[in-house]
Amino acid sequence: MTGSLKPGDELVMAGWAGLEGSAILVRERADHLRKHIPELFLKNITELASQADIGVINRVAEKEGASAIMEMNEGGVFGALWDMGAASDVGFEVDIKKILIRQESIEVCEIFDINPYLLRSGGAVLIGAGCGSRVADRLTEEGIISSVIGYVTEDAGRVVKNGDSRRYLEPRHPDELDRALDIKV
Repeated sequence: MTGSLKPGDELVMAGWAGLEGSAILVRERADHLRKHIPELFLKNITELASQADIGVINRVAEKEGASAIMEMNEGGVFGALWDMGAASDVGFEVDIKKILIRQESIEVCEIFDINPYLLRSGGAVLIGAGCGSRVADRLTEEGIISSVIGYVTEDAGRVVKNGDSRRYLEPRHPDELDRALDIKV
């Protein structure tokens, strides 16, 4: 379900941004990453990526009356935000500081000079709901990390805030995983 967002809906993120792509990079480029990142970080990435439970997230979101649900696969958080907004023909305002991302994923992305918010995020889900904080609370009760990251607006602007700065999200970009795997190490 992707095209039912309404102005005023809150946007909830469940799971971690870029974790799936980070886990693939750990698997495909482990030797290179071990030169730069502690082994414990690499282990955390692969363990966390294997724990995603989309079924529980979807069940809770539907039970709490979610108006839209989308898994954050290819294109990551920004790709899912763009697609969900386009499907419902609405805009949104999101606070980048509320997007759930692990330090381990940030480190991996820095090594490959890629944007973690455009990195494959399978296992994470974007949810639109009239009472997103209630959805986030129920997910937390189920042991799933979640956060209200923004809200749906009436206008078509798709805004990402970072403190006092605001920028408009650009149309969907290719997933950063492909770019990282093309880098010669």
